[in-house]
Amino acid sequence: MLTPLKRAILLGYKNFYRSIGISIATVFIVSASVFLISVLFIFNSAANILIDNIKQKVDISVYFIESAKTEEVLAIKAELLKIPEVKNVNYITKEEALNEFTAKHNDEQALIDSLSEIGKNPFLASLNVSVFDSSKYQQIVDFLNGDNYKNLVERVDYFQRKPVIDRLYLISDSINKGGLILSIILGLVSILVAFNAIRVAIYASKDEISVMRLVGASNWFIRGPFLIQGVIAGLIAFIVSFFAIFWLCYGFNGSIKQIAPEISPFKIFIANFWILIIIQIVSGISIAMISSVFAIRKYLKV
Repeated sequence: MLTPLKRAILLGYKNFYRSIGISIATVFIVSASVFLISVLFIFNSAANILIDNIKQKVDISVYFIESAKTEEVLAIKAELLKIPEVKNVNYITKEEALNEFTAKHNDEQALIDSLSEIGKNPFLASLNVSVFDSSKYQQIVDFLNGDNYKNLVERVDYFQRKPVIDRLYLISDSINKGGLILSIILGLVSILVAFNAIRVAIYASKDEISVMRLVGASNWFIRGPFLIQGVIAGLIAFIVSFFAIFWLCYGFNGSIKQIAPEISPFKIFIANFWILIIIQIVSGISIAMISSVFAIRKYLKV
């Protein structure tokens, strides 16, 4: 068994180099497909990290009417803390809101002068509510807008960051769908190119195939080298795409962290190292093997 397998590998290697031009084209196209699949995986992981990070910063700001008493606000805070979905409730008094605004805009004299001209504290007491699951925010908003509290609540600001999350989901979904379509197109092109590579190899080896048939060689003995040729193309494509995605994650890691500090492509690469290897090997060899099988069935009748 080892001798026929060794011979199939050697012949597959020979076939690969016999039509080196089309073999290189096959490796290039398959590598591009595998690389794009890997990029989509990295992007999806990065997008999930970014969305989760923004979700953690989202909260509900509940502003109370000017006449609301501290005891009434604290009573609402206590009721909110009884809700299992609520993680934390922070009470900000009118004075704290004014001090925070003044400290934040201390260098903007026009704003400070405007506050002085008003002659009173224009800020309202508020509660900042955060929850464990961002999908529960609407439930909290409905609770605060209920009949029990609507006479005390001036307004509820929830949608400050929600559009950002929705837009991120939309962008992520659009890129994933577009990338998936492009991956499928590249995959089909890869299969077609690899198919032609095997076809050329079969035609180039027709004399050898005829001799094998005459001496009674088995189907595996004849077909094996062409299957091996597909495997070789897939493995080389895996190596090329692996180093390409490594260079991409490592080379652009610093630049991306400057834009989004919570995202590190290289850390994502390291954390998913074996998953990426499996994805690349399976996708690379599968594309090449599918092409080989189709070409063998069509052009190699044994």
